[in-house]
Amino acid sequence: MIAHAPTNRLIKGTRHLLAAFETLKREFPRIQLRLIDRQPWATMPEFVAGCDILVDQLHMGGYGLLAIEGMAESKAVVAYLRDDVRRRARRICRS
Repeated sequence: MIAHAPTNRLIKGTRHLLAAFETLKREFPRIQLRLIDRQPWATMPEFVAGCDILVDQLHMGGYGLLAIEGMAESKAVVAYLRDDVRRRARRICRS
């Protein structure tokens, strides 16, 4: 299951995810997408536990707390990272 929790669909790039999902659905009809909007943070651990792939932010160039939670649970996380964010993350990981 692919999961996405947009607090703001425009900023998170939800329309791109929905378009990609429709393409995938034609080739893989059993694939599922779960969107969870404006839910209390207390519901997020169960949400993250139930997904295989977590799609976070596709426009901002970074990732949010939900992505960190997903990575901590060993979930595959998809996000767009700007080059400066990626370089900074590499420096932090190396130290």
